[in-house]
This record gives sequence, C-alpha cells and structure tokens, in this order.
Amino acid sequence: MKIKHIPTGEIGSSSKYNTHALNEIIVYITDDCDNIPWTDTDYPSNYMVFIESVGEWMTFNDAFHDKHIITDNYNTYFFEPENEEDRKRGHTI
Repeated sequence: MKIKHIPTGEIGSSSKYNTHALNEIIVYITDDCDNIPWTDTDYPSNYMVFIESVGEWMTFNDAFHDKHIITDNYNTYFFEPENEEDRKRGHTI
C-alpha cells in the first residue's frame, strides 16, 4: 500500500507489521536524492495510507476504524478488503 510520512511528506509503501516489535510497520521508501531504497520500521501513527477505493489519504487509525484496511488472520499483513464480507468482518478468513 502507498503510505506518506506525515512530518516529512515522503512517500513509500508498506503492507506488513514488524512482528518483532509492538505496533510497528515495515516501511519501504526510495530516497529522492540518490534513488537508494531503504527499509525501516516505524509507528503507523506517523503515516497516512492512500485508500485506492475512495481515492484519498487517511491516517491509519481512521482507515482501520472505517475498515478501509484490514488484516490477515495472523495479523502480519494489512491491505484493502477485496469484498464486502471481508470489510464487515474486519479481517480475512
């Protein structure tokens, strides 16, 4: 999923939780200066996520609350739901 760092505005991608830390996501960002991709972990509260189904940026908290993004059964990945049943449930089976 496309994400944007709130303080700096850097755009990257993420779809996986850091399973070795509490409440962190794995972030992939390509630096504009020298186009070197880097990976880091950070708190989701520092990022906004682009929801393709509605075409707008949302905070992670709002996106999860409104069920625009859900998790898998193991709570390791997050993504937009593929169907209305998954959206209502809040996770995939």
